[in-house]
Amino acid sequence: MPKLTKRYVENLPPREKEYFVWDDILKGFGARVYPNGGKRYVAQLFREGKTVRVQIGRHGVMPFEDAKARARQAIADIDDGRNPNREKEAERLSPTVAQLAERFLEEYVPLHCKPRTEVEYRHAVNRYILPALGVIKLTALARDDVAALHHDMQDKPCQANRTLGVLSKMMNLAESWDLRPDRSNSCYHVRKYRESKHERFLTGEELTRLGKALDEEEPFAPSAVTAYRLLLYTGAQLSEIQTLKWE
Repeated sequence: MPKLTKRYVENLPPREKEYFVWDDILKGFGARVYPNGGKRYVAQLFREGKTVRVQIGRHGVMPFEDAKARARQAIADIDDGRNPNREKEAERLSPTVAQLAERFLEEYVPLHCKPRTEVEYRHAVNRYILPALGVIKLTALARDDVAALHHDMQDKPCQANRTLGVLSKMMNLAESWDLRPDRSNSCYHVRKYRESKHERFLTGEELTRLGKALDEEEPFAPSAVTAYRLLLYTGAQLSEIQTLKWE
């Protein structure tokens, strides 16, 4: 067997039938020559009673050294028991982040989330996650993609952290639904921003304007106006007022 080089592969002549030429240095690295003169780099290894062959790239398009490096990695993967062909096929068939989000919002959120939480989840998905990550294949979503989204939202740290939490929940479900390997959540080790709580009281002018607005709205939405007034008078949380009963 010869030592494959760019020039050697370049000079390989076509034959009536396709044939392979293998490198005598990197075992399993070869060139496939087609009757029409086209050539492709391949990697091949005999593993567990089967021949696993991986297409690396087209000669003349992929640089020779890149092809050799990829072949070396493919051979190592096969030797470790992995099948790059199956992994490529799994990635091709993998749903996108957008498809996961659709299932998340339709199957999980309505059954397991309170109404307010559902609103927050839908907002995070539709406003931030889908525009940035929606077209990415689920199996290809990497930590760098998540970190970039989180970084782009640094001017709104609270929302950035909430969005990261929603995406992490989606990724955990993807594992439960066998769409990604276990413990492969791309949100792991993306550090949340430090949040600082702010407390502010309405000024006298703001209270006057709010009171006037409530008076004007009361004929049309008396229950909502009453809820706002109770919030003002009691300082209770919104959820407490919304769930109050007469007794």
